[in-house]
Amino acid sequence: MARALPAAVAACAVGAALFATAAFVLPTASGPLAAETRLPRARGQLPEAPGPASPEAAPLPAWEQQEPSPLKWIGAGLLAGMVFAALTPPAEALDRDSNAVRPTLDKFTIKAAKYLELCKDNKKYAKKWKDKFFKVDSKLKKYPKDTAVYNRLLKKKAGLQRRKEAYGERLCGKKDGVPRTIATGEFVRGGIIPSSLAFIYTTGWIGWAGRSYLRRTLDTKKEIMIDVPLALTCMASGFAWPVYAWQEIVNGEMVAKDEDIHRSFF
Repeated sequence: MARALPAAVAACAVGAALFATAAFVLPTASGPLAAETRLPRARGQLPEAPGPASPEAAPLPAWEQQEPSPLKWIGAGLLAGMVFAALTPPAEALDRDSNAVRPTLDKFTIKAAKYLELCKDNKKYAKKWKDKFFKVDSKLKKYPKDTAVYNRLLKKKAGLQRRKEAYGERLCGKKDGVPRTIATGEFVRGGIIPSSLAFIYTTGWIGWAGRSYLRRTLDTKKEIMIDVPLALTCMASGFAWPVYAWQEIVNGEMVAKDEDIHRSFF
């Protein structure tokens, strides 16, 4: 009942504003605009030609002969705004603690994936390693202690334990318990960023060492019969290839000049 009362008051305010607008703006039925906009009663019937003015017809008042003024539209809008402002309840102050926007960046990480979880918390992952340890323990029982086979099986069991702990920090599938390779670009265990950077650095080192060797020899015979001391020198200095490459790019030595390139016109 308390909510229905403001709604009824607002409806009355809207009706009053529309009525005021119509009273200010719309022309009267006896004005000249109303007479000009009257349509014929029957389709195809043309309006009658205006005859001579009757001496008995009285002239229309001046306020009925005037057209609607833009000031009337502005006045109607101001009246409606005042009515709405008077009837609108004041806005409640926002509580920063309850209405603050919380950051949702934690939802856009692979750690929040519904189909992944830490391997050490996965039951199937633990079951697989339990089966592996059971096979090693069953073999240990067949051999006496301090023998070569027994010690080799102990080392194998210790290696399995280290692998279990290492893979336990990675993300596994909840259904199968198998570790996953994360290709989202995040720095997490099992991600591709460290291995990708290592691959790029290694391939760049190999390419830079070969490029330096060819530029120093300039001999096709040494491409077949490798100059080992020179090749080792190029390989040793090639570890700093990112620095050397950046220096050549800045100095304009990375690419050949146009006048040094032979062009055939045939």
